[in-house]
Amino acid sequence: MNARSATTAENEFLPRAQGRMAAQVAKKHIDEVLAAIRSKGVPAEVIAEINDDNKEVFEYNGKTVSVIPNKPSKAELEEVRKKA
Repeated sequence: MNARSATTAENEFLPRAQGRMAAQVAKKHIDEVLAAIRSKGVPAEVIAEINDDNKEVFEYNGKTVSVIPNKPSKAELEEVRKKA
């Protein structure tokens, strides 16, 4: 595989016009949903898990690759207000 076709965690989380989609699925339905998607010849993977942590943590091969807070920090809000 060359660098252009290699799939990396960064590639998976950046939106592109390549038909990639994400869906929120209840934990009890994951296997059923993955099987249905894969039965159509489409690759599918679990990339995140919802919890009560108030942030989104993305892991790839056992490593955390991105943490996105669901609420901006005070510093981030101040920066946005300065630009407005």
